[in-house]
Amino acid sequence: IPSTVLTIESKAFEASSIDYFYCEAESRPEGWSLQWKTGCSGIDFWGFTKDCKATTIDGITYYVKNDEATAFKYSGNSTTIVIPDTVEIDSIEYPITIIAPKLFYDNEVLINVTIGNNVVEIGDQAFDGCTNLVNVYIPDSVETIGMQAFTHCSSIAEFNGMNNVKHICSYAFIGMDSLIYIYFPSTLEQIDNYATDCRSDGYVILAEPSSRPSYWSQAEYNIIYNCPKGTKPYLVNNITYLITGENTVQVLRIRGTGDIVIPSSVEIEGNTYNVTTSYNYLLNDNTGDEVTSIEVAGSIEVIPTDFVNTTSNGVITLTFNEGTTRIEDGALFSFYNITDIYLPHSIEYLGDNFISNSHDATVHYNGTKTEWEELISNSNEYWNSNGVVKSVICTDGVIDLTTE
Repeated sequence: IPSTVLTIESKAFEASSIDYFYCEAESRPEGWSLQWKTGCSGIDFWGFTKDCKATTIDGITYYVKNDEATAFKYSGNSTTIVIPDTVEIDSIEYPITIIAPKLFYDNEVLINVTIGNNVVEIGDQAFDGCTNLVNVYIPDSVETIGMQAFTHCSSIAEFNGMNNVKHICSYAFIGMDSLIYIYFPSTLEQIDNYATDCRSDGYVILAEPSSRPSYWSQAEYNIIYNCPKGTKPYLVNNITYLITGENTVQVLRIRGTGDIVIPSSVEIEGNTYNVTTSYNYLLNDNTGDEVTSIEVAGSIEVIPTDFVNTTSNGVITLTFNEGTTRIEDGALFSFYNITDIYLPHSIEYLGDNFISNSHDATVHYNGTKTEWEELISNSNEYWNSNGVVKSVICTDGVIDLTTE
């Protein structure tokens, strides 16, 4: 559309089959409406001159503007795509710096993508809907990841690279059911609201800074800070772990369904690690209803606040084994259908409303009634202030809490 066009009314292209718009103007003229067609967000490319240099290689069409090339259109069915560092047009090499919006939109054939080392921007929805995409290399040159860039890329487990990104736009990493983690480097200057959805999708966010920078969106929470470049978690038997010491790991996420057992040790890349601590928000919102029971090894001595904090209608039984000594405030939240909680004799402290937003539950305590009373005297006085726990079954009898 040439810049001589003064007016474009709303839904002017409603009856057309056009999906992409290329405009000579550098920005939207005053007389152009915001939406020309239902389901189409509008302009995909600005500053696209009629005499621009262009070429097509391996199904990808590149055009040159200001001596830099943009990969702006793809026509093909390859499972593996390599976007090179440069493209040659008329015997001149131009660096490829931009992956245009919607370049591979809804491409369900694509499996592997390597992005060239000169790319600085991945456009909006560039890979949106690439449901079979598994491997993506994002070079250190990339600074901006556009809105919905990888939305619904449900087969990606991890991103290789992405060490110098500066801006992550809204909804960039949504609907990624297989993703294990994302890494946020110290170079990251802006995270737009709802850029990620780790609570629903079940992945974790590792960050290089030691604490949240003031300019990061508050919508991004549950981030593990102080992670040097190269830090990565490991998924073993549907549980995500992070190596924390020479022979210790921390539990980060439960990715499985059914009956879940968090073990006392785990093998990672041929080495055995002791499971000693747990992060919070272990269950994700998408699969929480599909977990029916959780058993926790006694090697985890302290159960942290928000150990599991999700709306789960599936979990019925929680079991903590000998060795666990503390369950902190609000550790168990929103287990609507839980009926039984098993506590070991080693438990020494129950925090404020250690279980809440649940219906009637029974605690099975591996100790006597006298020992239970001693435990409660050393616990937070509001350990059961919401009245979730109705009775405690001890080794020598039952304590009915409904009469207290």
